[in-house]
Amino acid sequence: MSLQHRLKHFAVVTIALSTFGCGFEPIYKATDRSDGAAFPVQIENIEGSRLGQEMRIQLENLMNPTSKPITARYSLNVKIKQDLQPLVIERDRRISRYNLSLTSKYALKDIETGKKVAEGTSKVVGSYDAVEASDFSTYAAEKDTEMRLAREGAKDIKVRLMSFLRQAEEQKSKPVAPQNSPLAEDPVELPKTNLEIQQ
Repeated sequence: MSLQHRLKHFAVVTIALSTFGCGFEPIYKATDRSDGAAFPVQIENIEGSRLGQEMRIQLENLMNPTSKPITARYSLNVKIKQDLQPLVIERDRRISRYNLSLTSKYALKDIETGKKVAEGTSKVVGSYDAVEASDFSTYAAEKDTEMRLAREGAKDIKVRLMSFLRQAEEQKSKPVAPQNSPLAEDPVELPKTNLEIQQ
């Protein structure tokens, strides 16, 4: 399979979701807003050079598709970590395929109160071929995988946060939450999610 074909091949996403008893609805329910409405979330800078910048751009576009000014009620802080592992090792000990994972720990904070209201961890994994005859082709495949992981990681974070924000908006229309309410105590720990992306 040629490099060009691999790079253009549609990603196959397999979602493995482990859910903890936090009392929330399934996070992969259809929660995306198809009308292009914006969510009041401010994305903080994400360390990680080009990959961090790409994830921040993706999150900003997902939270506010119209790019119109909006008063943020929440701030989102994301810390990312990459891990590269050999996936296929040939008989001559040459590595012909790699797994690249991107783990994102995120926290949503109420800007007015300064309180952390939700947090969680998302992990996406992609793989790419190492081209023996071309270091540049291998480099290009790695960078392409990084960008796809940034996009899928941002989508995962957005969908999972929407589950929380939807319930937070519903709580606002109800009487003030008692002290034993999830919105009145510790930040909600959202379920961990693993996404596997293959070429």
